[in-house]
Amino acid sequence: MAYAVLRCSGLTMSDSTKVSPPVLSPPEPAQSGLRLGKKLIVALLLGIFTVLAASGWLQVRRVLQVFENDMRLDHASIARLLGKDIARAYRQGGHVEVEHMLAQLSGNERLDVRWVPRPGSDDTESSTVRTHYLPVSVDGHEVGSLRLSEPRLEEHTFLREEIWREVITTLVLAMVVALIVILTTYVLVGRPIGRLRAKTKRIAGGDLSGTLGIAQRDEIGDLAADIDTMCAELAAAKRRAQEETAARLQAFEQLRHAERLVSVGTLAAGVAHELGTPLGVALARARLIEDDAHLPPETLASAKAIGDQVERMSRIIRELLDFARSGQATQKAIFQPVDLRKLAVAIRGLLHPLARKKNIDIEVPEGDPLLALGSEDLLRQVVVNLIMNAMQAMANGGTITVGIDRLVRDPPLGSSLPAGPYARLRVQDQGPGIDPKVLPRIFEPFFTTKNVGEGTGLGLSVAWGIVRDHHGFIDVTSDEGHGTRFDVFLPVPER
Repeated sequence: MAYAVLRCSGLTMSDSTKVSPPVLSPPEPAQSGLRLGKKLIVALLLGIFTVLAASGWLQVRRVLQVFENDMRLDHASIARLLGKDIARAYRQGGHVEVEHMLAQLSGNERLDVRWVPRPGSDDTESSTVRTHYLPVSVDGHEVGSLRLSEPRLEEHTFLREEIWREVITTLVLAMVVALIVILTTYVLVGRPIGRLRAKTKRIAGGDLSGTLGIAQRDEIGDLAADIDTMCAELAAAKRRAQEETAARLQAFEQLRHAERLVSVGTLAAGVAHELGTPLGVALARARLIEDDAHLPPETLASAKAIGDQVERMSRIIRELLDFARSGQATQKAIFQPVDLRKLAVAIRGLLHPLARKKNIDIEVPEGDPLLALGSEDLLRQVVVNLIMNAMQAMANGGTITVGIDRLVRDPPLGSSLPAGPYARLRVQDQGPGIDPKVLPRIFEPFFTTKNVGEGTGLGLSVAWGIVRDHHGFIDVTSDEGHGTRFDVFLPVPER
């Protein structure tokens, strides 16, 4: 009965541990994930083997104890069943009669029952047989003991099966755990860490572009997000550093250029001052010769050519002097309200003969007076330079429009000028426009796109310097093939 109970229990345990190992072969993990996976597998397998070994040992001991208890209970039940017959036989013939009765009951190969005078007097306990001694009392006196022996073959068989079940369970569990760890480390650790390593190598090489795109909600995902944020901040800092470096280099070049211009301006002012008087004398002599009607035509033509070239040299010298003295002139000038519309009309009358020769019209739309705060002489020089520059750009003729209005305007970036109302004088031509590549350089001294002999590159530079000293600024808008517009913004007088 005990064996049947244990056998059923053993079958139940065998069924519960019957697990077929999966045949799925895991993908090859990343190198970093594989190394980490090996460490995790070794640690987990050691833990699993330790726990399962302790559990198996306790299970075997429990099974052996169950076998022992069940067999002892079975033997005690058998002894109780035989107790009355043994007592009756003992009263009839003593030990001999009891042994004779038990000999008639023997014949069961599984259970051996014998009579012994005292427990252990004929001990046959071995590793293959389990024996129990149960005392027998007759009329209140213990007269001997029953020895019940049963082979351990079935117990050993069940024990071997139980051990094999534990071993197979351990191996299957180890394989499943190893497979899960490999897959987990590959998906959750190997690939993300591989991408992190590649990203760090790119960062070390100076490449801060792109994001990792690891959307895991764990420490690795947090690390990837931190690295992406760090790269974005480093890229922004790198751009700022590059912009600051470029600005410093540009400022340095401007400083060097300014130093050269100071030297050139000083030299030009000295040369212009020394050449002014001789050129004036040469021009006067050339005009006297040109006015003498008794001279041959060839001589008159030569005198006129000499006079024209002397006038051109004088004009260049005046421009050099204006450029060299522009800052001093502004400092000495008295700023007062100037009517820009009246100034533009006066300049139109002054330049009308020259414009008519080039088939150019200068238009100044009618309107109310508009006051700007500044020096009338210096502002006249600005407007003349802008109109002359527009006339030189319009080789095929056309119309130059001088517009005047007032508006609220923000100054250019980097300027310390305040935002607010400004008087605007607009000079619009119909020339070919300015190449966008050279547009940022048009206010540089001595920079010009005109042919040799047509300009020195100082007109716009002088105009820009005068407007700047008036606490104003100039905007330029150019559309290649459709003309250029210069907007001069000047402060308005306080009311």
